[in-house]
Amino acid sequence: MNEPRLTAAALSRPAGDAAHRRRAGWPGGRPGLLAVLVLLALAQFAAWRAAGVQSPGFPLAAALLGTLAGYAALRGPGGLRTGAIIGLFLLAQGLSSLLMASAWHGHAALPTLPWLAAQAAASLLLLHRARLIAEAMAPRSFARRVPALAGALLRPLPKVSLHLPVADAPLPALRATLESLAELDYPALEVLVVDASDAPGHWEPVAEHVARLSPRFRFFHIGACPEAARGFALRETAPEALLVGLVEPGAAVDSDWLRRCLPLFLGHQGLGFVQAGSAAPTVHDALAERLAYAAEPQSWPLPRQAANEQMAVTLQGSLSLVRADALRLAGGWDLAAPDQPAELGLRLLRQGWEALDLPDSMGHAAPRAEAAPGLLQRLARHADVLFSLRHRGLTPGQRRHLLAPAGAALTEALWLGMALLGTGATLGMLAARQLGQAPVMPFAAVALLLPLAAMLPALLLAPRGHRALAIVAALALMPARGAEVWRVATAWQTRRPPLPAGSLAAMLGMLALISLPAAPLWSAVLLGFALPDAAGWLVGRKLRPQSPADWA
Repeated sequence: MNEPRLTAAALSRPAGDAAHRRRAGWPGGRPGLLAVLVLLALAQFAAWRAAGVQSPGFPLAAALLGTLAGYAALRGPGGLRTGAIIGLFLLAQGLSSLLMASAWHGHAALPTLPWLAAQAAASLLLLHRARLIAEAMAPRSFARRVPALAGALLRPLPKVSLHLPVADAPLPALRATLESLAELDYPALEVLVVDASDAPGHWEPVAEHVARLSPRFRFFHIGACPEAARGFALRETAPEALLVGLVEPGAAVDSDWLRRCLPLFLGHQGLGFVQAGSAAPTVHDALAERLAYAAEPQSWPLPRQAANEQMAVTLQGSLSLVRADALRLAGGWDLAAPDQPAELGLRLLRQGWEALDLPDSMGHAAPRAEAAPGLLQRLARHADVLFSLRHRGLTPGQRRHLLAPAGAALTEALWLGMALLGTGATLGMLAARQLGQAPVMPFAAVALLLPLAAMLPALLLAPRGHRALAIVAALALMPARGAEVWRVATAWQTRRPPLPAGSLAAMLGMLALISLPAAPLWSAVLLGFALPDAAGWLVGRKLRPQSPADWA
């Protein structure tokens, strides 16, 4: 089948793609900057000696560890401004010095290796977040800012098949989505509505509403099997369809969505999928909707732009277009994946297909954070390409951005584990009347670094008007998401409902009050651990009867 011609010029390969094929390493071609980094490493060694550490072992270890951490933070293709590179290296030096100081002081009541490993993990998570922030705020340029084209298309138009899976969705929201799809200004279109609801009272009104729309709409009821809806729609897709569009109930699309995105595929045969942007909620929208947007960094413009620059686009369930041939060659939808679009997007990227995240808003779709089961399953299934530096399926920049949700989940799980460990340690010291020997140093570093790693993206990357909510949401979600990660990772099943938000904060606050006379510094550490759960309790009071887990 011959593809139609365009009145606009064909989309050329983005100029920034060549950067993804460069050899990974420190920023090349800048010997002056490399000399500055070497001088900073020598200055770190001299600072340790000036602090009174006579043995050269610890200063040398701190300098080497800082250099290795700086290399890990700066590894990958260049593109950062000089100030950002020096800032990342200084942060790596500071974190390595803090780790070596903890090892230097030690604590007789605790085994050294576990809490040093926890502090090292917290430092690496903070460095990972800092590198992502630097790529979003201080790049030398954004070479892959490709706007949607508005040129008119010549006949014949290629067919587009839109898939709308439905499972017990609220009927008003679903009707609004169907009406917006009916207003699309694109004649060569089919819309497949696949309902996986169980009760007839849910799917019969949907079938009646679809029947009143144009013949381009087709309705299918497949029974209570939501995970099979997308696979069924793919089998029913017209063979001549060039693109498959993904839409979820509650989303609204602009009438020119397809006309503006189609030229990108026609002008670039290696483009596998395009993810369009969604309009941000305003102050007039519900608080739950604004919190959901503030809690999902992948919905913010700056992180999306930075991920798009590294071609690490996450395929979402709405406002996305996938090349039909790429979808079929990848094996179709994975029915076992909890988040099928995200899993498909990763498969397409590792197979060499390119992706674009458009900065333009093409409608509105509610942001949806991925649950821990889907995230951990995708990490396990694609561990060979995500964690192996020698695997050529992904570039270092793609790995860095695709692992951002995993880094956030690990941050929250590590925080919860250390908070519970601190609670147990406090109870043990109270029973033994040894609060004066509280392990302040190892716990204080983790209590500071982990919430900081969670809040930094919200503080620096969240859009204006959403920054305060983003900071609160980042803290409020740490207990619920951390507990979910531990539950999935350990396969722990229980019929007990989760503890209400604020329970851990109340316990830590009580222990901090009891510990205050004998160990004021340890009391401050406990209050630091209580802060995220207290934020979750405050947000929960504003959203009753919802909980933070509901709007995330």
